[in-house]
This record gives sequence, structure tokens and C-alpha cells, in this order.
Amino acid sequence: VAIVARSGVGAFVRRGDPMPDISDVEAFVRALGDAKVITYSDPALGGSASNYVAGLLAKLDTTGEIKAKTKLAVKYRSIANIVAAGGVDIALNQITEIMADPRLELIAPLPAPIQRYTNYAAGVVATSAHRKVGQELIGFLGTPAAAAIMRSNGFEPKE
Repeated sequence: VAIVARSGVGAFVRRGDPMPDISDVEAFVRALGDAKVITYSDPALGGSASNYVAGLLAKLDTTGEIKAKTKLAVKYRSIANIVAAGGVDIALNQITEIMADPRLELIAPLPAPIQRYTNYAAGVVATSAHRKVGQELIGFLGTPAAAAIMRSNGFEPKE
């Protein structure tokens, strides 16, 4: 098994909407404070990013102000439609999911001190009848060509 890429959590808006500064943790907290509507997927849906974001915002929300203006996306993959419809000042999700929808625009990954990554691994089952093909695929995933494709889709390839 080899880690081939990872994806972090990012902040985003509807394409063309104003993009707040989230360049460091303090700026991110200010952006949350300035926002009228914040959204992310309901952690009950089971997404790794939404579970992390819920805990992060709870930790950062020392006054209760963030929770009061949070609108959870309660249907699987509905966050894109909510943000694309407008009226959301800042949304949070896995960068790969943000990059997959042309209606959305990534502001930036979360600042490094509060970033969380999901690792993506590839492996070949020991009893596979196609071990060699699987190993070739894993080898390809480590090439510059595959890395370029991964980056364009919001993944950070293993270097």
C-alpha cells in the first residue's frame, strides 16, 4: 500500500462572489466573524471534511457567533447547490469536491496550523490475478503526468 495523494479542506464561495482573506488563522477567524452565512455539510452525513470542520468551528467559536450563522447542507452533496444559489459568504469542504464544480471558486486551503488532510492510498490485493497491472497503475500514479492531473483536480500528489 502506498499513499499516492492527499486532499485538504478549503474555503470557497460561489464563482465570482467576494473572496475573504483566510491567509492565516487570525484572518480566517475574522472572515468567519464577518460572514453573514457560513455553510458546510452536516457531519451526520459522515463526510470526513464536515466532521473535522464541525469540530474546528466549535473550537474557534468562543462566543457562539459562528454557530448562529451556520447553515448545514443536510443532503448528501447538496453543499455545492446551496453555495451556487448564492447568499453564502464562506463555505468549507474538501478541496477536491470544490474543484470538481465549475460554479464554485476555491478561496484557499485552510491555513496550515488548522489544516487537515485526507490521504488516498493505492494497493494491490495479495491474491489478485492482476498484480502486475495493479503495480503498474501505482507506478503511473507516481509520475509527473499523473501528478499534474491530480493537482488540477485539487489533490496534492505524493512527492
